[in-house]
Amino acid sequence: MQVENLQSQYIKSDGKEKTLQQILCENIKASECLRCDINKEIDIFKMLDMSLLCISLMTNDKSFYEQNREKLINYICNWKEKEI
Repeated sequence: MQVENLQSQYIKSDGKEKTLQQILCENIKASECLRCDINKEIDIFKMLDMSLLCISLMTNDKSFYEQNREKLINYICNWKEKEI
């Protein structure tokens, strides 16, 4: 799941310039949807990925999601290698 793909499920872009207030409002709405989806999710790794995105949207900190998602992916890869 790519960063843009997951975020685009929750935030729609119409190509228009937005104010910071509009961006924050969209992020809050998206985080509400994400929290619902996190509660419904069964896969723990998807839950963690969505949780990182939710925190990122609520704090308006895209780098938080990108950095921690990379750690999550590396952990998953190492964990699967240990299983083999």
